[in-house]
Amino acid sequence: MSGPDPIALAERVEAGMAKHVVPGVAVGVLDADGARTWGFGVTNVDHPLPVDADTVFEIASITKTMTATVAAGLAAEGKLELDAPVRRYVPDFRVADPTVSATVTVRDLFTHTAGWFGEYLEPTGRGEDAIAKGVTAMAALEQVAPAGVFSYNNVSLTLAGRIIELVSGRSYREAVRELLFAPLGMTRSAFAAEDVLYERLAAGHTVRDGAATRVRGRLSESTNGDPVGGVRSTVTDLLRYARFHLGDGTASDGTRLLPAALLAAMREPRVPIGPVGHVGLSWFLEDRNGTRLVAHGGATVAHMSQLLLVPERGAGLVILTNGANGVRLCAELQEWLLAAWLGLGPRARPARLERQPDLVPYAGRYWAPLSDVELAAEDGALVMWLAWKGSVAERPTPPPVRLEFTGPDTVISAAASDVPPMGDFLRAANGTVTHFRWGSRARRKVG
Repeated sequence: MSGPDPIALAERVEAGMAKHVVPGVAVGVLDADGARTWGFGVTNVDHPLPVDADTVFEIASITKTMTATVAAGLAAEGKLELDAPVRRYVPDFRVADPTVSATVTVRDLFTHTAGWFGEYLEPTGRGEDAIAKGVTAMAALEQVAPAGVFSYNNVSLTLAGRIIELVSGRSYREAVRELLFAPLGMTRSAFAAEDVLYERLAAGHTVRDGAATRVRGRLSESTNGDPVGGVRSTVTDLLRYARFHLGDGTASDGTRLLPAALLAAMREPRVPIGPVGHVGLSWFLEDRNGTRLVAHGGATVAHMSQLLLVPERGAGLVILTNGANGVRLCAELQEWLLAAWLGLGPRARPARLERQPDLVPYAGRYWAPLSDVELAAEDGALVMWLAWKGSVAERPTPPPVRLEFTGPDTVISAAASDVPPMGDFLRAANGTVTHFRWGSRARRKVG
């Protein structure tokens, strides 16, 4: 396996940067021939430095896989049981629903099936008790999705981080540094912004008047989100992390961090996430034309990233961007690399139902904490408008999406795409449509 053609890759990345107004991109691939890295563009449009393999980006929710990896290691040591109730480790844990409080398991936190409000917690400071205070603040959280059903949940990982603290006897940051970063040689990975100020640091950018505009950074008001998405890292470090997850559970120096069977079990499907794919222990899984893809993305207001593993090929891919539209560039570049490098074509597109269902039960307004969706029947099809709000209100508003039904309650974007977005509807026992799941979130129907 010789890796992607560097000239074709550069052309593809640079075209994507121009199309999506992304100032900087770092790319890394890993296969039997070793690791290769590339940097494109600049770290900061106001104070530009070339992006390279050691440029530090915010990797956001890729952090969740690291939290899960540390938890799996503690399970291997006998300190943690993944299928035990959370209250075994946090006896006073509660959310608004008493039944969920008593029955939710540690594994549910990593499969996004707890169902409570999961986008964010209010700030609880930057002290070592920030995560503990965050868990206490969860007492007021209402259920927004049915328990046991996948709906992406950030707050669950704060609780997972607290469990790691309690069973390891370390702060969450110490646990990740000592149990993951240090043995894997991830020397430029950190949580605190001040820990990477003297590294080549990528600034985040949004798009204003068609141009990339730097988002002014600030120190986090709270560290209770560290287990959710607090890591800053580089392509070089993430390729080391990918190599570990493609291996047998040992670090490069032979130190065993996880039993091979438990490492593989993290990539086994546990819960369906919608029309296509499953979630394992934090990892998102898709069988692409008979080959399993294992992935997790990361998104802040202005940094978008993707980490992909193809275990059957011993291959890994990292894409880091410092622009708000980087999510589209990541998706397009991943698909190109899967085809050009690994020979994996696009996902087979589900067939459109010849007879589309009655649209009235589906039309309406659907609520989620950081985005609202409006579905309206127009010319015999559902059309979707999505509006960002809250802490992500600065993200560019996506264009309306025309939806086609591919099954009784499953829909797909009608637009041509190698990986068309898909969604599905959830129903109550009486058959009433209650939620629309799109972009990994189950949004509750409110009108």
